[in-house]
Amino acid sequence: AQMSELEPTSDEFQNLLKQLQTSVEHHVAEEEGTLFPRGAELLGEAELQAMGEEIMEFKQEEMSGGMNTNTARM
Repeated sequence: AQMSELEPTSDEFQNLLKQLQTSVEHHVAEEEGTLFPRGAELLGEAELQAMGEEIMEFKQEEMSGGMNTNTARM
């Protein structure tokens, strides 16, 4: 069942919520423990800095409801 179709107080909803939480925590741990450090090794500081700046610009544009030409390629 979809969580959106369930009552938040139901046992089924609570079980699905716990499964989702576990999955997200595992995903974050994997990214932070393995993927991000490996990406840092492969890309180097300058490339990581440039990517971070692009992501921040993209987020700012998304929050303002627009899209500029610099972030359109993402």
